[in-house]
Amino acid sequence: MNPCIIVGISVLILNTRANVFHLRNCIDMVPSDLTSVEQTSLQPYRVTVSTTEYEDGEPVNVVLSSTDASTTFVDYFLQARCLTCSNLTVPVGTFTIPTGQPPSEILACYNTMAAVTASSTDPKTSVTFTWLPPSGFTDVVIMRATFVKHSTLWWGNVVSQTMNAMSVPLEIDVTLAVTRPRPTRPTRPTLPTTTWSPSASPYTAATSSLGLTLGLLLYMLFVF
Repeated sequence: MNPCIIVGISVLILNTRANVFHLRNCIDMVPSDLTSVEQTSLQPYRVTVSTTEYEDGEPVNVVLSSTDASTTFVDYFLQARCLTCSNLTVPVGTFTIPTGQPPSEILACYNTMAAVTASSTDPKTSVTFTWLPPSGFTDVVIMRATFVKHSTLWWGNVVSQTMNAMSVPLEIDVTLAVTRPRPTRPTRPTLPTTTWSPSASPYTAATSSLGLTLGLLLYMLFVF
């Protein structure tokens, strides 16, 4: 066999196969095959989720992407972590890889399906996965990822918004609403009542006296 062909095949495999993340990286999510240290500058990548309230049996879309089209990444390591569980390093739930996405593979951290990494070092700006919560799960979940721009540049601990279980009711204190007395309107002061009588009116009395006087005068005129 021509040795040049063998060399060519080896180069092709090294250029298309991502191998910086392994099972030994499941806890710290640090790429063990890179000699560079984690970057502390502003992360040029983000992790977004399609909802902040997951529901039992309903898939959640998780997107790893660059903050601008000019920045790419060649590798990544994504996990769904529980923030309210006793063990904060064990991933939870199940990832699936939709058709048409860049080559990726599930990494079975702690025999789960809740970790995914790249299987190709081709530059990319976005990749989408589907996550399902465990059946009956009610804890708080966050997506955490590590992005590798190239062999000497990577960012870790890139996280999404937290997700709460939709089945968990909000803790609202209804005691005050039940026992609080309803406000009462102030009582208007009672005004004294007066009864009007026609006979008590000074105008009516004066009119009656004048009529009596006129009647007497007319009587005297007719008689005398």
